[in-house]
Amino acid sequence: MSIKYRLWTCMISAVLLFLIMPCVFAEDYDPDEYGNRAYGYLQYINDNFPNRINNHEMTDDTTTLRAAGQWICDTVSSFGYDPVVQQQEIAEHDFVNYIFRKKGESEKRIVIGAHYDCVDTHGCEDNGTGVAALMELAKRFRNKATPLTLEFCFFDGEEFRGFAGSNIYIDRCTDLENIALYINLDCLGSGDLMYAYGGVYDESGALTKDWGLQMAFALSEELEIELHAMPEQVTRYKTPTRDFSSDHFYFMESGIPYVYFEANCWVNEDGSVNDETHPYFLNTRNEAFSDTNGQIIHTDHDDLAFLEEHLPGVIRQHLHDYILLTCSMLERAGNYSEDLYQGMLPVEELLKKYAPHVKEPEPESVTVKETEPEIPETETVPKPLETEAPETQEAVTELPFDAADESEVMFRLGDYTLDRPEETMDWILYGILALAFLMIPVSLCLSMKNAVQAGRDPEAVERKSRRKERWKQDNEQNI
Repeated sequence: MSIKYRLWTCMISAVLLFLIMPCVFAEDYDPDEYGNRAYGYLQYINDNFPNRINNHEMTDDTTTLRAAGQWICDTVSSFGYDPVVQQQEIAEHDFVNYIFRKKGESEKRIVIGAHYDCVDTHGCEDNGTGVAALMELAKRFRNKATPLTLEFCFFDGEEFRGFAGSNIYIDRCTDLENIALYINLDCLGSGDLMYAYGGVYDESGALTKDWGLQMAFALSEELEIELHAMPEQVTRYKTPTRDFSSDHFYFMESGIPYVYFEANCWVNEDGSVNDETHPYFLNTRNEAFSDTNGQIIHTDHDDLAFLEEHLPGVIRQHLHDYILLTCSMLERAGNYSEDLYQGMLPVEELLKKYAPHVKEPEPESVTVKETEPEIPETETVPKPLETEAPETQEAVTELPFDAADESEVMFRLGDYTLDRPEETMDWILYGILALAFLMIPVSLCLSMKNAVQAGRDPEAVERKSRRKERWKQDNEQNI
């Protein structure tokens, strides 16, 4: 085979590689797609840092919690932030917050927060989802110009000691007047519906400090995101607020407007309001969660593998929508946002427009019937959680974003994977790819062999010597 044909073989092999590789290599995620980075962070948190506990009644070992906090700090710092670490002991508990600030055009700022501790579960929904979303937001806005300064806060101790982390933040804050809005990210992923809460009722009963909530609903319509308000029939909270329930509490108590994002399900399937029926509240009506009355948080169902099995795609979609909505809010919120959105919709119209439909109770009809002995209903008791001592986890800064099961991956190249072939077409494509890969080195080896052999051939050496001599004579004549 001549050198000419070998060169053609190499060129054909290169063309085959160029055409076939996009077909067989699939990119694990598009980093520019909202929620994809967050889902990768969530996978890592769920798999490597379960039982992020800061409660001596459960365990004295906070190794996993501290490792999770350090990993969050290292990862967000790698985006280009300088971390501020707040550490304080309360009632023989150490609490550690991680704060990251991005300077905006104004000293006024929006604080976005999520707690990274959990109870003795994997803590995927509560609150791996909020932490993962907050990490993606920090990544997205690191080098983006914004009207207001942004502060990304990862709080410790939400599950114990009355929202200790956010309490420490407020106590140490010396410029509360510069906080224009607080956005709370807690349990974003696996509830049936996406909710937003906010506002404070004054002494006259009027809803105030609701501009952030009004902005969230206005932008959700623009972005075609289905966002709900809590129905007014829920008696536990004075809707649309959600006062004592998460890290927004101390911001609200300090007179700071807040928006609290949460995936939940306040309305039962029959249209009635879920209020006091469940020990916490109804997260989902999916029958797979019937053993806990539809509750996900604080149960052994709060695990990414279980949630994806029974609620496939829900977490990804909610992360996408909440992050897209929050990004829009951070980009739009300027010095005049409060004036623009304050009281845009009266609370009655807001609930009528955004609260899920609630059926009015039907009047009881009076009928006379024979009395029968009552059979007591058996209550479904949630399964007890198995408390396990958390294992020591090393803090790492590199995160694998792939969502594919490693057992299904045959080859990995950076952010690309080559999955194991399952169908006939896969085998054909893989065969062509292997042949193309094989042809290039074989052609190069044959070419090198031919060159070496040509160099050792006496006749070839003689011909080369004669060419050099003629070239030398031609140069002398020209001179």
